[in-house]
Amino acid sequence: MGDHQVSSVAFLVKGVRLNPHDVTSYTGMTPSEIRLFGEVRTLQSGKNIKSRTALWLMEAPKNVSLENKILFIDDKLPSNINNIRKINGVEDVYLDIFVASDLHDKEEISSFP
Repeated sequence: MGDHQVSSVAFLVKGVRLNPHDVTSYTGMTPSEIRLFGEVRTLQSGKNIKSRTALWLMEAPKNVSLENKILFIDDKLPSNINNIRKINGVEDVYLDIFVASDLHDKEEISSFP
């Protein structure tokens, strides 16, 4: 990958009927962000949108390597994390890993099939 890599790692819990505070109580973790179903928020563009689902999100620090972001989340997850789906309203639980690379090297670009 190129020299300029951008990445994010986050642990997410979602559900229409989810109360994000229940996730905090169950896990003991402090979320980076919570959203309630139907909550209206304003995007950077100025557009208002309504949340179609409730969200509990814990994101790793942005200023560390991808490996350390994954380790950060792994270190925070409690031992009972496999039972998180038992929380009322939980529909989706996942680890989101995003990686993008700034491709300036023509040789690297030409290596794509």
